[in-house]
Amino acid sequence: MRVYSGVSWTGDHFSQATLIAKASLDYAVCCRLDSNSPTGKQGYAFGGYPNFFNHLWRIWKWNNGTVTSLAAGGGNTAVNDVAYFEASGSSLTGKANTVTQVSVTDTDFNAGSPGLLVNDVLLNFEGWDTWSAADLAAGVTYQRLERGIRGL
Repeated sequence: MRVYSGVSWTGDHFSQATLIAKASLDYAVCCRLDSNSPTGKQGYAFGGYPNFFNHLWRIWKWNNGTVTSLAAGGGNTAVNDVAYFEASGSSLTGKANTVTQVSVTDTDFNAGSPGLLVNDVLLNFEGWDTWSAADLAAGVTYQRLERGIRGL
């Protein structure tokens, strides 16, 4: 998991990236991540989680190390999909190629940072390209354009 902590974020932000390879474990664009969580994963994710949910678009959360699926989407993830995940108030919305796949409300987390996840030793954290994120209130977009997510 990579958390963008270079700036202060409000709880309302988006995270977006292009999927360049499907991981064998889990892969997601993330919102409201807590990089100080003792479990290492706390926050919301939108992507694929094949071990539990096949490669369907999903929104899930990690809460004290426990994974909970919040919503299942309309289709399967595909290489070159642009995944967009937005957290605004209690609303969580996941889109693929600008089409809403899943939407849900949840109030467990209201703060944190955007980021990316690829959980696959073979991909070495290179399942995403052209990542960007923005604080919805400030409107400032931060992005990393190189292939993969190293250095985020």
